[in-house]
Amino acid sequence: MTIEHRSLRSLEWERLTTYLSEQNETAEGKRRSCQLVPSLGFTFDLDAEIANAQILLDQTEEACALISSRTAFSLAKLSDVRESIALLRAGAVITAGELARIKALLVVARSVRGSLALLTPAQFPHLHRFVATLVALPKQIEAIDFAIDDFGVVKDLSLIHI
Repeated sequence: MTIEHRSLRSLEWERLTTYLSEQNETAEGKRRSCQLVPSLGFTFDLDAEIANAQILLDQTEEACALISSRTAFSLAKLSDVRESIALLRAGAVITAGELARIKALLVVARSVRGSLALLTPAQFPHLHRFVATLVALPKQIEAIDFAIDDFGVVKDLSLIHI
């Protein structure tokens, strides 16, 4: 057993990642937490690693400030839509339920983007940077909403024209 593996066992790495997984709201977050592995057995730029770690710590500190002020947003009800997106990219047809889950993700992304945009860059510089990476797609939300109800059922569009 290498020094690195003994260190991980001493740190109870598996227990740590399990605990981290339990703290996540989404299935994807839980999955990624369980798959975390530390960088072992290679050389790296210590200054760059320290700088990256500091950015992550700053982001975490800002997120904790949001959570403690009770202005955080929940991601608990989000579904993993990557398989549905892959099917669409391949030209396949997806179910109305899958479209409803995509719409739910788009609505949350729009809400998160709006919430982050309201943060002052001076107070939340790291979280505010995420605004540019989140895209609001109101036309797509509206199109899905027109045809699919919140339960993932195709609306009877003939009733709409009466």
